[in-house]
Amino acid sequence: MLNGRWYLTQTHPQRERVTRDGLSRRGFRSLFPLVQFRGHPPKSLFSRYVFVFLDDDSPWFGHIWNVHGVTRLIGGENPTPVQAGWVERLLPHLVNDTLLLDSPSDFLKFVPGDRISIIQGIFAGQGGICVWSTVSSIVVELMTSSVVRRIRLPVSAVSHPGNVVVSEEAAIRERIY
Repeated sequence: MLNGRWYLTQTHPQRERVTRDGLSRRGFRSLFPLVQFRGHPPKSLFSRYVFVFLDDDSPWFGHIWNVHGVTRLIGGENPTPVQAGWVERLLPHLVNDTLLLDSPSDFLKFVPGDRISIIQGIFAGQGGICVWSTVSSIVVELMTSSVVRRIRLPVSAVSHPGNVVVSEEAAIRERIY
């Protein structure tokens, strides 16, 4: 077992593979995880980010800055390691660095059409319908005064409702779309 920590590099857009390969050529262990839903091509699990493992014995980050595609190491001059054990928990679920899933609902907390309850912010207490979501954010459609309003929120600001009452108009829209 290697002694070290995982860190995150941010890359130029669409340069994750170039960065991963460059890190590997310089002797760094790296990971660019993909996600693939059945019947669809694989895509980045974390767009513009590549994980890199750095030994405790050589915490010098200078060589990483010179790898083609790297824009920065998360944390800057004093890089911040990824939470201990996080990458190690992800690795067993990957096949050739790819997370294989049947559908987005296997991966995402919210999928289009889900009823949600807003639990933080100025819209707290309101219900809505998920239009789309990612791991970290969600677009919710609210019905206010017969006006449809779409808002983007962090996933942490919403939850699946217990018995949230969604307006009749939003329920109708849910059946239409």
